[in-house]
Amino acid sequence: MRRMMTAKKQSNSDTIRVFIAEGQAIFRHGVQACLAETHDMIAIGHAGSGAEVPARMGPDECDVMLLDTGLPGLEGFALLKQIKENSPRLPVLLMAGSADVAWLLRGIRAGASGVVSKESSLDEFRSAIRRVGAGHPYIAEPLAGRLVLYYQRNEHKPLDERLSPREFEVMQLLSAGLKLSEIARKLTLSHQTITTHRRHILEKTGLRTTAEIIRYGVLHGLGAPEDRAGLNY
Repeated sequence: MRRMMTAKKQSNSDTIRVFIAEGQAIFRHGVQACLAETHDMIAIGHAGSGAEVPARMGPDECDVMLLDTGLPGLEGFALLKQIKENSPRLPVLLMAGSADVAWLLRGIRAGASGVVSKESSLDEFRSAIRRVGAGHPYIAEPLAGRLVLYYQRNEHKPLDERLSPREFEVMQLLSAGLKLSEIARKLTLSHQTITTHRRHILEKTGLRTTAEIIRYGVLHGLGAPEDRAGLNY
């Protein structure tokens, strides 16, 4: 794997080795420049697309991975899950442009150790890397504040009340045992749209699988056999 070390700074046991996975070349080079000026960090490699990451990041070669979930070539959270499966102890710090709570929760569930805004100061950026590198979580403001407000507002609210009307409709049909393709036909929507609605349902409710959606629906009476009416086989 290509190394990016300056002659003045060589990696040692006290240096945090950082791999950068960032789709925007200008931002990627900016991060490299930031690390080059930081005494206890070194950029050991980089990738501009999801497909490049496995080939350029060898096992156990870095201490922290910086990940832009908007990478081209492979959906960012799918890449994150893949990384955590292969290297479960590797801290991954997500780099966010603008992010909502659903995005943040999705990243945490996929295994991220922290989230830092791309608009953060250099000092905060370095602090975030050091914190996750030491094994601690890190969520930058204002994302941390949004997360607290989200839980305060939704703590006592039924899970399904967090959904949009369309998402609730899809949840009802999933609870009735319909497949995604069946729901797409019933609602005259594309399969991809229904898949997206299902993902949002999982993110907003904290449920993890379709089986858990069905279980929730049964307990709360969301699905009914008549939901199958009108399907054409």
